[in-house]
Amino acid sequence: MRKNSWTLCKAIEKLTCLESLNISVDYTSNNPLDLNHVTSPPLRLQRLYLIGPLEKFPNWIGRLENLKKLRFRGSKLNDIPLDFLRDLPNLKMLGINEGVYYGERLVFHVGGFKMLKPMYLDSLRYLKSIEIQPGALPFLEDLVIRRSPQLKQVPVGLHCLTRLACLKVVEMPEDFVGSISSNQDIVKHVKDIRVGYQTSKGHYIFKNFDVMPITCNQSNVCSNAASQSA
Repeated sequence: MRKNSWTLCKAIEKLTCLESLNISVDYTSNNPLDLNHVTSPPLRLQRLYLIGPLEKFPNWIGRLENLKKLRFRGSKLNDIPLDFLRDLPNLKMLGINEGVYYGERLVFHVGGFKMLKPMYLDSLRYLKSIEIQPGALPFLEDLVIRRSPQLKQVPVGLHCLTRLACLKVVEMPEDFVGSISSNQDIVKHVKDIRVGYQTSKGHYIFKNFDVMPITCNQSNVCSNAASQSA
């Protein structure tokens, strides 16, 4: 795999005008891909999807000033150095998805991710806490948190996301859902709070919550693709 990683990285370097890149390897592979052999990344890249295990986080992503969409899945990382991504000037969508991160804590630091609008945190099985510091994610509008069984509380600092319009919680523990009700001062500015689950047919059922008081007043069905659109 190391030889293949080197060959792939050198091929990527030659694609200087590349705007979209999707790299996918087998989720179950015991030979993670090492993308840190890229020394001159394609700086025009706007969309990057990385699927499958990685040897370590590709630090060169932090140099992609034109990048608008970034999604990981199955990376099997013990650390996600968000500081490498926080200053990307055009990043508008971030997806940290199934099997990406094995750590227990995510921290979004002051002043980071200034253009991000939707963010997807999906199937982070070891994640226990999220902290959003004042001034981070200032334009975030949509936050999806899904299938993270160890996460029992709403993110610390959620009240700082003054532009957050939609909080979508999917197949999360009862403790997490209950923390929405018990921390109404934190979520009262969010106009659309939805708690949902997946049906046997692959659709999602969502119940819209009123914050004062929180009650279920409406339900609708969304397809899997719609609920996780890139």
